[in-house]
Amino acid sequence: MAEMITLREYLDELGRMLEQDAPTEVISHCRYILQHFPQNVDTYRLLGKALLQKGHQENRDEYFSEAAEVFRRVLGAVLLAIDLVVMVVWAWLFLSGRWAS
Repeated sequence: MAEMITLREYLDELGRMLEQDAPTEVISHCRYILQHFPQNVDTYRLLGKALLQKGHQENRDEYFSEAAEVFRRVLGAVLLAIDLVVMVVWAWLFLSGRWAS
């Protein structure tokens, strides 16, 4: 039976693989992970890094274009998370009466 590991451990191992210059394998694993966890920002970030590395290795623009799209998704997710935090803090301040008019 296969050993079970957490998603964080899986991503850490993929990061080590990328450091060992194996972007093709990392790209495949990231795409597999995203089929099951389509909103995992860390996986998108790692996929983008692997695509950039692959683009540098093969000097092919399509990898750079795909990496740019992946990083746009990451940025969008981060900005959405920041907006959510700001809204929660604002609501807490407003509802607790600590909002200064």
